[in-house]
Amino acid sequence: MALNKIELMGRITNELEQKVTTSGKEVVSFTMAVERNYKGSDGNKITDFINCVAFGNQAKHICNYFGKGKLLLVVGALQSRQYTTQNNEKRTVFEVNVEEVYFTGEKKEQEQ
Repeated sequence: MALNKIELMGRITNELEQKVTTSGKEVVSFTMAVERNYKGSDGNKITDFINCVAFGNQAKHICNYFGKGKLLLVVGALQSRQYTTQNNEKRTVFEVNVEEVYFTGEKKEQEQ
């Protein structure tokens, strides 16, 4: 049996831009700032910045209801992909393939 499931709660760090793949599927990529439950040796909170990607209806939902700075909970699978740069260097990228997204109960900002 294999299990690849990740749950993260954090804030979106970038403006969202919905794109369309060559096969016609909606996609959005974003980075989440996720704080750890403990502090570093210097006493400061430790924050991880995690790349995420969502497709189809999840991409639409995220773009419609979330934005930069908004808190959300994502459930997905960790995936890796490899590519070669223009300088012929091989790179590996790790990201979360978002399968589910949830509101966190964060209060909506009051309009002035």
